[in-house]
Amino acid sequence: MFPGNVEVGKQTVPRCNVLCTFDAAGHIAGRSSSLREVIKTAGAHVAVLASETPTGLMSKPDFGKSLSAGADWPSNIVITLNRNGAHFGAFFRALFTQMQAGVTMLLAWVALAPQRPVQSADGPAIVCLMQAGHIAFARRAGGAG
Repeated sequence: MFPGNVEVGKQTVPRCNVLCTFDAAGHIAGRSSSLREVIKTAGAHVAVLASETPTGLMSKPDFGKSLSAGADWPSNIVITLNRNGAHFGAFFRALFTQMQAGVTMLLAWVALAPQRPVQSADGPAIVCLMQAGHIAFARRAGGAG
């Protein structure tokens, strides 16, 4: 979906939307900086923590602090609890396709995962902190997404 924009295994934080993993202690694998610092350094307004969050991590105070909205760099942060197999990729393909078509992340998210007490089993178990609000991907010249 993002040809020419995927970078893997870099030692420096690239300017991009963020896809990262946690180590067992709840840090970003291979980084000493906080999640919020990495998001800001990347210039990402959308951050997807694609690895399943280790059990108990969400209740750790340091993890909560790393998610706190930074007044200097708000972003929509997705936390994955359970990828649910192929449902993870299907959800994000649908989300990003809508965002490339100009639908904001908030509106696309609610359309794909209506907020109700019992969620569908046909999707990943994910939580999104919508701190940056209504974001869509810029359309490129000529109408290409």
